[in-house]
Amino acid sequence: MIEIQEPVLLSFEQDIAIVTLNRPEVYNGLNLDTLDLLNPMLEELAANAEVRSIVVTGAGKAFCAGGDLHAFLNGINNEPEFFKEILSRLHVLTLNLRRIPKPVIAAVNGACAGGGLGLAIACDIRLASEKAKFRPAFTATGITPGDAVGYFLPKIVGLGNASWMLMADEPVPATRALEMGLVSAVYPADDILGEALTLAQKLGSGPPLNYAGSKKLLEHSTSKDLEDYLKLEMELFVKASQSADFREGVESFLEKRPPVFKGC
Repeated sequence: MIEIQEPVLLSFEQDIAIVTLNRPEVYNGLNLDTLDLLNPMLEELAANAEVRSIVVTGAGKAFCAGGDLHAFLNGINNEPEFFKEILSRLHVLTLNLRRIPKPVIAAVNGACAGGGLGLAIACDIRLASEKAKFRPAFTATGITPGDAVGYFLPKIVGLGNASWMLMADEPVPATRALEMGLVSAVYPADDILGEALTLAQKLGSGPPLNYAGSKKLLEHSTSKDLEDYLKLEMELFVKASQSADFREGVESFLEKRPPVFKGC
């Protein structure tokens, strides 16, 4: 089992892994040290069969305010190399979140900006505190969008809303984020983590093969043409049809009892 470590905390609630960004003094800003802890942690959780779902949140008042601007200011003196390093690690983070074959829920407890927005929208589901605010923040610093925000955002909120968010760069409150489809639900600030854990527990009792296949199909739904997508759908569907979980799902439905899925 992974040890709890700073500046990222890892805890467990039964079969739920809770990953908490833990630099509240800088609004959980992402630096190289944080990413070098976070990426292998996610890779290990992905491979841990005892973990059925993952919740990502932030300590203090923020979820994640993006890149650590103090580190960025120092990095400017190193010309492009520093920024290649940090963006490459952010890209690994994005890929790790998308490739985890189990549900990943972002419990957005506060400010969510820049790379923090990229982190949130790379998760499968986003729940927001009523105090949460979302902002790309790239325009404010004069940098182009990073951390795949320009890739995922239009797929989630539509091209028009994504263009407005990236260019107008105005903070989007939780209620507006809900209207746009950026988050699935909004809860009182004191309830956000508990609600995320309730959802994670519900999803964790579901069929792991279904989640892994669903994530792969959703990922390819906009990057493959229909014929290639249907080939992938056939491959995954036939594979899942031979699983013990599928038999359990059919039998439990016919027997009118809750299914017990084991991921095999």
